Formats: sequence, structure tokens, C-alpha cells
Amino acid sequence: MNRVLIIARLTFQEAARKRILIIGVVLTAIFLSVYWTGVHFITESIQQDRGESAAIDLVASQFETAFFFNMGLFMANMIIAMVAVFTAGGTIATEIEQATLHTIVTRPISRARLIIGKWLGHAVLLSLYSTLLYGSIVAIIYFEGGWLPDHFLAGGALFIGVALVVLSATIFGSTLVSGAANSVIVLLLFMTAMIGGITEQIGAILGRDSLVTTGVISGLLMPTDPMYRYAVNMMKPDMSALGVGFSSVAANFGPFGAASAPSATVIVYAAVFSLALLAGAIAVFNRRDL
Repeated sequence: MNRVLIIARLTFQEAARKRILIIGVVLTAIFLSVYWTGVHFITESIQQDRGESAAIDLVASQFETAFFFNMGLFMANMIIAMVAVFTAGGTIATEIEQATLHTIVTRPISRARLIIGKWLGHAVLLSLYSTLLYGSIVAIIYFEGGWLPDHFLAGGALFIGVALVVLSATIFGSTLVSGAANSVIVLLLFMTAMIGGITEQIGAILGRDSLVTTGVISGLLMPTDPMYRYAVNMMKPDMSALGVGFSSVAANFGPFGAASAPSATVIVYAAVFSLALLAGAIAVFNRRDL
């Protein structure tokens, strides 16, 4: 166990020093600045346009704020996926190509522990990154709109879970192909799930079962988008005060929301999916010639 933790610590330090992570942090800061500016002016405009009915006004205000919260979370999902892919994309493949792994695997440490240690090191880094990014979005929304999402802590855990699913897929791919090819493949899978998720929501709003089925299938390939949909559905405000006539398109936040919301089974599936990929990475790496 000590050796696993040593590998995890070295992996964390190495990933934290990568130039791509520094670039990611800078771009994330720019995104948050632009996002904060947009939310500030939007919420300012909402407050100026408030009508006479305080109860309905408050709910409408929460809805509009929640829409921008979902939009920010949607973009943050893509950011964290890219950070995961580009920091861990070559974690095994590149070290095999550069022969740096030879100095490790010749020591009394199993290849399984090496994979677990590397996954753990990246997981800690991504969890910290995800927590700061998610916390920043929640803080911006609360500071500007005065709205705190329901179950926001559970939502944050799911947001971190998305990063860990992408990480597991990236570690598995790194035992099979080169770092560049791996990054492209995992990002394509992530984008496929995301586009499938948008298709599913449009299908649910329009009542097209074929589109919903397409989205569900794409979510099985990479359960990142279903996890996002489950999180936003769990955190959305109660909008019953707006009346029955309130548009279902708006009520479910369009493509950023969950008109077709997955069940809690998605969490179990994502956990099994990640563990299976990690086990697959260990199996492939054990049989690979260095």
C-alpha cells in the first residue's frame, strides 16, 4: 500500500507540473471571469424587471438563475474532461515510449499497483480541480443570484465523478494506444455522449422516442452525460408556482437540463464502468511487453 501511495504522490507531482495543466488553469480562470460577468449582468437585468407578484417573481428569478447555473456546469463538464484527458492521456503510453517505466517496473512493485497508484494520483488532482471549478460556479450563482441549488453537495460529488469516469477511460486507453491517439479517442467518446445527451433531451421535449433511445445508447458508451443530467435534475428549483401552462421546454432548461432524466442507477453503472476500465487497464498492462 505504501508503494501505491508513493506512485500516487509522484504522479500527482508530475501532473501538477505539466504545462497543459497550467494552460488549463489559465483558460479556466478566463472562462470563470467571462461567466461571472455574464451572470452579473443577467441577474442585474432580472432584478430590474421584477413585477408585482413577489412569489411568482422569486420562482421565475430562480429559474433564470438555475438556467445559467446549468449552462455553466455544462461548460465546466467539458473543461474537466479535457483536463483529465490531456493530463493523463499519455500516463502509461508515453512512459513506455520514453522507457521511463523500466526504472519502476524492475523494482519490487506489481504492475497492478503501478496502474492503481497512477490512477489515484491523477484522481486526487482532478478531484481538487473539479471541486474548485464547481465551487466557483456555485459561489458565483449564489453571490449574484442569491440562489443555492438543492443538494448542491451531492451535485458536486457527481461532477467529480464525471472527471473520474473520464480518467478511468483515459488510463485504460493509455495501455493500448499512444498518448495522442488515446486523447482523441476518449474526447470523441465524451463528445458522443454529450451530443447524445442533447439529442435525448430534444427527443423528450418533442416526444420523439427514437431520439431518446439514441441518447440512452450513447450514454452507455460513456456515462458522463447521464451523470450530468442526473445532477442537474436533482438540483433544479421547484417551479410549480409558475403554473401548469409554463413551457416544458423552459421548465427542463432545454438542452442544458433533464427533460429526460436518468434514474439513480446511472451512479451504479458509472462506478461499475470505471472499475471495469481500471481492471481492464491492469489486465492489458500485465500482458504488455515493455
